[in-house]
Amino acid sequence: MITQYTSRVFVFVILALLLNASPVVASFHFARVVEVFSGSNEHPNAQYVVIMAYSDFQSQFNGVEVTVYDSSGSQLVSLGTMTQNLPSNTTNQIPILIATNTARTVFGIVPDHTATGALPTDGLVCFRKAASVPDCVSFGAYTGVTTVGGSEAGSPAASVPSGMAYVRDLGGDSTLQALDDSNDSSVDFFAGVPSPGNFAGARVSNISVDGNVTLDWGVSTVGGYTIHKTDNPATVRLSTPVAGIAGVNWVDPTPNQFPGLSCYVVKP
Repeated sequence: MITQYTSRVFVFVILALLLNASPVVASFHFARVVEVFSGSNEHPNAQYVVIMAYSDFQSQFNGVEVTVYDSSGSQLVSLGTMTQNLPSNTTNQIPILIATNTARTVFGIVPDHTATGALPTDGLVCFRKAASVPDCVSFGAYTGVTTVGGSEAGSPAASVPSGMAYVRDLGGDSTLQALDDSNDSSVDFFAGVPSPGNFAGARVSNISVDGNVTLDWGVSTVGGYTIHKTDNPATVRLSTPVAGIAGVNWVDPTPNQFPGLSCYVVKP
């Protein structure tokens, strides 16, 4: 027989189970670094790190710090420390941008946190809150320790050409998942076109030319050279312009020859 007392206990147990099953307190642990840009020859201070969560309810970023280590593993001034939580618990696949003021100008995108530190050309970056370190990434000629707070970065990602970023390989579905982090940066990251995005939904992916023509912000590879297309060399040029390459139709126009459209080449 079910008594009134038994019914109350049953209801209490059900409510407790529901509360425990609900993500009442959001966190930041199910997130990874997906892009690192340590500047270019022409814009050495245009630097940023993009973090992304692979789950919702990962919004507790107040106090999350991006720590930085030089090529030998010595800790430098942090790139920055977030001072507020994300504005929404809908966080799955949404980028979080920590960028310098120069990167904001160069890429024309507002960061979620303005960086006060700097990134080395070769080094290691982690994001953490106190002793909790969800992810670290090593890159370039890094020779220091690769484990910080239990997070393993592994062998460094190969150095990228000037103007390129370290981009995490998200696989064929282009979706960040836990398995996209193998704890080996040399496997997880490749040289890619910078495409910073912020939590508000802005992302550098297409460029408008003369207000009515859109070019994909992508690359073409001819003869081992990587060709970037830009519309404003005064602000978004990321590599030294060249006059052209034999057998390639791309040229570097003078500022007045083809207003609003320029092409730049990065040597491998």
